[in-house]
Amino acid sequence: MASHVAVAVGGESDPAAWFRRNGIQPPPRVEEAVDIGLDVERLRARHERQLKLERGANRWAHFVNIGLGSWLVTQPLLIGVPELMLRVARSPAGCC
Repeated sequence: MASHVAVAVGGESDPAAWFRRNGIQPPPRVEEAVDIGLDVERLRARHERQLKLERGANRWAHFVNIGLGSWLVTQPLLIGVPELMLRVARSPAGCC
């Protein structure tokens, strides 16, 4: 898979050198990585892997929120609250 940085800088394996050669100010993340002697491309790949892992680990929370929200909206109907206004007033609070 081609890297985003390499594609953006014309397939170069050294993005910092490409920026210098073309007289463009490199982004701060490239400068910082070069200053401390790290491979920019390896850092980007590691960041993307970490982001993917964290996104997958926290995806369940969205479904829990959807489920709890659905329960709060349908709960007054399920327990048979007879008056419409009482149903409307108590729905957001999740009361019976």
